[in-house]
Amino acid sequence: MQHEIVWFLGFNLGASAPLLEHLRLIVSDQGLSSATAPFPLVAMRRQMPSLRRLNLQKINISELPPLPHLTHLSISLDDWSTMRPMSLLSSLRHSPKLEELDITGLVRDKPGASPPRVKLPNLTRISITSFDLEASAIFDSLEYPPSSSVAFTNVNRLSGAPDLSSLVRLCGRLLEEGAPAVQTISCISSRLVVSCQGPPISDRLSITLDMGYGNQSAAFIPLSSALPLESVLDLEIGQFSESDVTDAQWITILQRCKALERLHLRDQAPLSLFEGFVKAPQSGLPHPAPKLQSIDLVECTIIEQEFRDFYPDESYPFNIFERFLRLRKHSNLPVRDVYIENCEITEDAVARLEGSRYTNIIWDGVDPDDMGEDSEDLDDEEEEGGRGGGGGGGGRRRGRGLRSGRIRR
Repeated sequence: MQHEIVWFLGFNLGASAPLLEHLRLIVSDQGLSSATAPFPLVAMRRQMPSLRRLNLQKINISELPPLPHLTHLSISLDDWSTMRPMSLLSSLRHSPKLEELDITGLVRDKPGASPPRVKLPNLTRISITSFDLEASAIFDSLEYPPSSSVAFTNVNRLSGAPDLSSLVRLCGRLLEEGAPAVQTISCISSRLVVSCQGPPISDRLSITLDMGYGNQSAAFIPLSSALPLESVLDLEIGQFSESDVTDAQWITILQRCKALERLHLRDQAPLSLFEGFVKAPQSGLPHPAPKLQSIDLVECTIIEQEFRDFYPDESYPFNIFERFLRLRKHSNLPVRDVYIENCEITEDAVARLEGSRYTNIIWDGVDPDDMGEDSEDLDDEEEEGGRGGGGGGGGRRRGRGLRSGRIRR
């Protein structure tokens, strides 16, 4: 039906929509075969002079006609997409009032393409989802305010050492004059999110790449090297493999985090990064992150399974973390609080950290491996209580709340 409407507007000289401001066109699943055909949009400028918002879904379109008053553009393409950065940029040159741009399905330019440079002075948000990493080159040709919110997602699995040069330059824009100060950086698996100081405090940069487990550093290292880490207050790391980032690489990153106050490690983030904190002063370098005040450990392995019952101090994660806390304490740079939530750790290990007085430990008292045992223990206790028995037996305590406070989420 959508084809017929636009064809009617295009070829019926008496048809027009001079007051139309918002147009949404969708090809239904039933009409999927026709969606692969080029869509006729050449009549839009003449017949819809007031168009402000345009939303196209499942429509094969390679370029747009000039739409000088457009403020919001959303195009969702599937894998038959023929829209390339060069043709999109050529269309955007005629829409200087654009405020929001959302494109899904962009594909790489043909070899030798020379895309034009486009200024979008009113842009507040841009989101590009692409089948090809090379399509990220579109950001090199766009000029927009440094306060704009920018997102890029590559949906295909990357391998080896992909060319991230355009995304590295995109990260570098946060160093430009007028850019808001970076406050939080989060890298969970292969998704990098950068939030800046407000108003409002919001995600200003989001880059999502499918690197595959064990290969996250191929993206994290070059992208983080271009970010203004010196102003970051919060750093969140998660779903990295133990060997993903070397000690030397962690030292380089952490040395730049001069204002860092809060470090969040979650989803099996490697505690090996604390090796960088320990090795840096041993090598004559300044202590990394000298203003670090609190650490959140969520769903991390602190005591490895084989060391849980007898030799917790021989567990590498616990050992390096304890050494890190001791070094900071003795260097008059103590970490004020450590929050431990749903981590693999024993009560004895927590008691040892508490007894050392290196920091204030706030633990939820939960050992993930004992979750099943807890319910059995509670059943036993209820049964004992029903017989009038007491419940003052020994053994490891099953914590139900935070021991010293509340985990910050």
